[in-house]
Amino acid sequence: EAPADREAIRVKIADALSGLLRLSEVVAELERFAATAPLKLEPIDPAEVLERAQRLLSRRIKAAKLRVRNDMDEPAPKVLADGPRMAEIFLNLLRNARNAVVRRFEGTDSEASASVKRLVVVQAFVRDPYVAIVFSNNGVPVPAADQERIFLPSFQARDPERSGLGLPETAALLKQMGGAIRCESLGDQGTRFILTLPKAS
Repeated sequence: EAPADREAIRVKIADALSGLLRLSEVVAELERFAATAPLKLEPIDPAEVLERAQRLLSRRIKAAKLRVRNDMDEPAPKVLADGPRMAEIFLNLLRNARNAVVRRFEGTDSEASASVKRLVVVQAFVRDPYVAIVFSNNGVPVPAADQERIFLPSFQARDPERSGLGLPETAALLKQMGGAIRCESLGDQGTRFILTLPKAS
């Protein structure tokens, strides 16, 4: 093939990939709008929701050199929740984790940061009659003074880069589903978000 033909093929492939990425963003936005529908509580597998959220954010996760590790048991304990809302909550927590990891490692010595794994770990524990789903990341930790305030709308409104579902909306949605969320600092190791939802019978 001539160089011009190879370049034309490369451009077509790049355009196709760009279109797929835009499509995944559109799907994410449609799911966000779907969250305005009435609540439909049903048994939900958190492992399936996590896999779906990872697929939707795969480009951003890969660009941040972030690894998402599912440490939930197989099968994961099912929760009583609304599927589209759970997907948006997981998307939000993964976006926040990605941003915290990027903030921690950008501008640091590239050799030092390359030796540290950029990591999000998701676990699930049964605490009858609830299931705790834990998102831990090794990014910039949330300061102790902000660990409760980050769920307040007035605190979230100060963030000019905010997009999509935020932590106040996440807390409100979990409350509607009979659950809750809290934040814990892991010190230099990062931050942990603990979601509690009713266990599906």
